[in-house]
Amino acid sequence: VEFLLDERGKFYFLEMNTRLQVEHPVTELITGLDLVALQLQVAQGDPLGFAQEDVNLSGHAIEVRLYTEDPAQDFLPTSGMVDLWREPAGVGVRVDSGISSGQEISPFYDPMVAKIIAFGPNREVARLRLIEALKDTVLFGPTHNRDFLVACLEKDCFAEGAATTAFIAEQFAEGEIASATPTLEHSSAAAVLDSFLQHEELQARSVIVSEELRDWSSASPLVMRKRYAHGDALHDLSIIPQGRSRYRVAADAESEPRLVELLSIEDDAAHIVVDGNQHVARFLRSANNTFYFSVDGCASEFRDLIPHDGAQEVTGGGGHIVAPMHGALLEVCVQVGDQVEAGQKLAVLEAMKMHYEIEAEAAGTVIDVQAEAGKQIAADDLLFEIDVEEEDV
Repeated sequence: VEFLLDERGKFYFLEMNTRLQVEHPVTELITGLDLVALQLQVAQGDPLGFAQEDVNLSGHAIEVRLYTEDPAQDFLPTSGMVDLWREPAGVGVRVDSGISSGQEISPFYDPMVAKIIAFGPNREVARLRLIEALKDTVLFGPTHNRDFLVACLEKDCFAEGAATTAFIAEQFAEGEIASATPTLEHSSAAAVLDSFLQHEELQARSVIVSEELRDWSSASPLVMRKRYAHGDALHDLSIIPQGRSRYRVAADAESEPRLVELLSIEDDAAHIVVDGNQHVARFLRSANNTFYFSVDGCASEFRDLIPHDGAQEVTGGGGHIVAPMHGALLEVCVQVGDQVEAGQKLAVLEAMKMHYEIEAEAAGTVIDVQAEAGKQIAADDLLFEIDVEEEDV
């Protein structure tokens, strides 16, 4: 039963839902009751066995919904393969999830993939436990909202219990909702681990090559190199072995080199020390040469640009308009020969129970239309080609 409470302490009835709500784990944690078991119990005609006055509330619980969506793209749902899923654990932490590693997230259902709930004797303990649980959550594959949830929980406004329905608009500056760019410290740790794993693969394929020769050179010191791009930031890193799984990582003349040490690697977790600070990182090297790396609650995809230097990628943007996600095209608004302006609506896409407008990224003339209303499309399908007008110089 849902009510509104006004500032004078008066209640106003909103609605009644005769089903479990998404937030029912919060009720279960603070009451100690199993609502699912109780529903089944009364459905077969048995009494509840207790009265309202017998229900005791103890402690505080907070729940977040983990969604495969892109907060930076107006929370657009995402889909694709789950390369790695690891649930958090700990005192007062509960996870209700419906995914596993290797599972495909389809575009046909709600993008909520897990609920993560933390319980504590008071709200602040529950909040801090939930932050740590989220930082320990690993979801490699589709873009998701984990980092945004952590940012929400860490806002002073939320910690003080002063959040309102205007929370996002008031508390997040433009561009702040996007996932944070990896720091040079994180990139250095990722570069060392990425290189180490690559060398392990080569070692496994080699014949009669001693493990003791790893990182050894009889002449000048070995230098490995990684180039990672994250938005406008480019981390060009030189990795120099220092012996005993220790590496010096240099970026440029203006930045101090980092000293990175690999303490241990087990399954998808690595214990890493960077300039004396110890971290536990989660990682995965995927088949498409993507290196997933999550540390300190910041998850990123690292792709080494060096093997692809000189190669051009064909991407959406400018005159090539591609589908942002799977879905059904409800409406196509332009045809070949039409003049369009930047931001003009080209089509309407329905996906995951929501409608999205696909817009022109630049002014020009429509020269090809692959889109057809009523058809299902996949992410990255080419929909329109536009002959973009050149800007006057």
